Order: sequence, then C-alpha cells, then structure tokens
Amino acid sequence: MDLLMNIQFGMDIKRNFQYYLKKHGTALDHFLGGSFREKLKDPQDVLKVYKNLIQGLGYSTVEYRDIPITNMKNVPMYFLFFASRHPRGLDFWKKITARDQTGQLEMF
Repeated sequence: MDLLMNIQFGMDIKRNFQYYLKKHGTALDHFLGGSFREKLKDPQDVLKVYKNLIQGLGYSTVEYRDIPITNMKNVPMYFLFFASRHPRGLDFWKKITARDQTGQLEMF
C-alpha cells in the first residue's frame, strides 16, 4: 500500500517548533514518537526524521514536496508526503507532481 499524507508544516510544525522543543507530550511527540529531540535543529528536520521513520517501516520510496498552498507572504504551508514500497510508486508520484509554479503540467 502506498501512503499519501498532507503534513501541516507551516500551519503547525514551523509555527510551533520552539514550543514543541520545550514541552513534552505535544502533538509533535505523538507524530514522531520515541526520542527525536537531539536530531531537531530546525523545523525542516522534522520532515527528515519522519522520512527516516517511514523508511524504517519498509517503504523504499519516501518523497515530500511543497504544494502551491501558501500564506499571504507566499510561504508554503503544506507538504504532500508520499511513501511506496514498490519502485513503480515513484514513477506515478513523479508524473502526478510534475507541474510548474502556475500549475501547468510539465513535458515528459
């Protein structure tokens, strides 16, 4: 089974990052599980840790990219996170996400 998840990066992880590092038992603790704090230096590290966790479950392909949902400052707010155990999953992922900034499909 492939996984496709919407990660609330800008709306939660980035906005609350310092709070999550100071407190225990937060939503980020539940999201990542286990010990992870020593690996987190900035919000982007959360995605890297999560990617490693998913790979540890046997998903050979784990990709994430921002999608064009931005705030008023044009900062990406969400990430689409894709994981597949089959190499063909990566082919499908690349095809469905091959769009330029205007939303136009890219040429293959």
